[in-house]
Amino acid sequence: ALPVADGQVLDALLQAAMDFETSRMYPGLPEYFNGEGRGLYPYLTGAASWYLMTLLCQVYGIRGEWGDLCIAPALDQSVFDENRQTGVHLTFAGQTLHVVIQHQGNPGAPVESAWMGDTALPVADGQVRIARSLLTSKSSAAPLEIRVLLAN
Repeated sequence: ALPVADGQVLDALLQAAMDFETSRMYPGLPEYFNGEGRGLYPYLTGAASWYLMTLLCQVYGIRGEWGDLCIAPALDQSVFDENRQTGVHLTFAGQTLHVVIQHQGNPGAPVESAWMGDTALPVADGQVRIARSLLTSKSSAAPLEIRVLLAN
């Protein structure tokens, strides 16, 4: 997983791309910036897709492993609201999920516990691993909510 500070690297990249006066490009993510800070080759490279994939899989730590869903966040305080919560919506194994992550004072702490509805989920080595079979056994029109509590 990326160190917590790497979330700041992704934010700096986004802020540089969004500064039109310097980057001279419409909002988006360029392939690279030249020496003057101008963004080059937007929309042609898949850079925005890789940015979002990195944010979801490395910073939020939500990714597939061998068909299962694993959650091992590497977040910093900037992504949490006043209730110490953050969340993402995504689709995995044909299910729409809403993952809510809450910290107890240390946003970079490992996972302590997690639930899907009333079902406690297995946590080992600071991460949640949800069997694909558990996700696919649920049938609901509404997104499945997964709540993750980080250690103190």
